[in-house]
Amino acid sequence: MRDEYDFSRARKNPYPLRQKECALVFEAWQIKEIREALKEADAGDFAPAEDLAKAAKRYAS
Repeated sequence: MRDEYDFSRARKNPYPLRQKECALVFEAWQIKEIREALKEADAGDFAPAEDLAKAAKRYAS
């Protein structure tokens, strides 16, 4: 990140740096969630087909 961003400009206007930090935090959260989901999938921890059908029906109407 330091290589891509001109920190001398950040002292004048900190908002672009703050936006980049927020984006990185959000992306880190997404990566964590994806890794957890992959672990569950590898363990075969899926919802039963009946539950999925109920959810699909509920959200389709």
